[in-house]
Amino acid sequence: CVNSIIFVNTTASAQMVTVSDNQGTPLTYLSSFQLPGNSTFVYDLQFVKMSSGIKWSAANATSVNAQIIGFQ
Repeated sequence: CVNSIIFVNTTASAQMVTVSDNQGTPLTYLSSFQLPGNSTFVYDLQFVKMSSGIKWSAANATSVNAQIIGFQ
């Protein structure tokens, strides 16, 4: 169960971020969200159950840091 995800863009350029679960046919919770340059975004999921885990990706993964808060 995921409570929230904190994304930090460490560059001056906007980055695209996507969040989904890992089930066979993944559910996308955040699709191609544009994270502005040098910004922080807190995505509040209110303890949503992510089937088979969680996956996040960024167009330039070295430019975005993330922390996932939840419990198993």
